[in-house]
Amino acid sequence: MICGGFSSTAFADLPEPVQKAFQEHSKEFGQVQIVEIKQQVVAGINYKFIIQAGDKKGVMTLWAKLDRTVQCTSIDWE
Repeated sequence: MICGGFSSTAFADLPEPVQKAFQEHSKEFGQVQIVEIKQQVVAGINYKFIIQAGDKKGVMTLWAKLDRTVQCTSIDWE
């Protein structure tokens, strides 16, 4: 993992709270396919999910804070 830079990761390697937060925030979009996941070390870890939902492609960013909580900071669709 590179401090400040993004590196690729796999869903299975994510901490359970991050997996649960992704599932919770993505369920409103129906069938969502993860195209890629990147992580960035900050004050905690940012996880950037490149996602596909039907014909829409977007990016969901989750922030795993140092207190072990997870916050969705953005969902942007192209």
